[in-house]
Amino acid sequence: MTSFIGTDGFRYAPANGQHRGGRADQQDSFAFSDPADRGFMEHGGLLAVVADGMGGMAHGAQASRIAVDTFLEAYAAKDRDEDIPAAMRRALHAADRAVFQFAAAAAPPDDAGTTLVAAALAARHLFWISVGDSAIYLFRHPRLALLNQPHTLGARLDRMAARGEIPAQQAQSNPDRDALTSYVGAGELTEVDAEDDGVALMPGDFLLLCSDGLFRALDTGAIAAVLASAADSQSACDQLIGQALARALPHQDNVTVICIKVERAWPEGG
Repeated sequence: MTSFIGTDGFRYAPANGQHRGGRADQQDSFAFSDPADRGFMEHGGLLAVVADGMGGMAHGAQASRIAVDTFLEAYAAKDRDEDIPAAMRRALHAADRAVFQFAAAAAPPDDAGTTLVAAALAARHLFWISVGDSAIYLFRHPRLALLNQPHTLGARLDRMAARGEIPAQQAQSNPDRDALTSYVGAGELTEVDAEDDGVALMPGDFLLLCSDGLFRALDTGAIAAVLASAADSQSACDQLIGQALARALPHQDNVTVICIKVERAWPEGG
């Protein structure tokens, strides 16, 4: 497993895993920025991106790949004067336009869409942005925290129920709870979730980005148990995917996982 010392003095160990699950093809995509580009790392940090193409639309695999590639390319155009949250929002809108234009140019023209979650680790802080229902978690022993909010009809209905606008049973029983209310490729991003101030990172933290094929198979307790016991980030990815597949769900979705472990580069006082 590869690890590197960031320009902020922390050691980062990124890893990934992916499986088609029970689907006929793989519609998830992921990527990292280049940690060897130390000049960019100084102001842009390490970027990780996961996208999950929407299976109910045509070209899900192409949509997720275009979104990831465009986001990565647009973020790489960041200069030192542009702050990380602004660069991530610009990259997200570029990805949305690229997927929308791809779908419009298809023969025949059709809709295409994808979720997207991206994280940048820089200056000992975590910044992230997301659209759709792919997830970003921070594990700080012993607690696993879901950082972003899903853009789904179910989440919207649950908020309405919490405000007393509809009965809770009505929210829970809606058959379209999993439908996305915002996604990349619509031509307009109706909902975006982001961390603009940055979450301070600590040695021992695990960052996890994943498509819904993981968290629909494993609950937070199972995910936390893996991250608590894994020897390293690649082992964590492998175990998470292995446990998800072991559930043998009848319609297991594609599973994509990125894990980044944060470590102290040198011993205390070193």
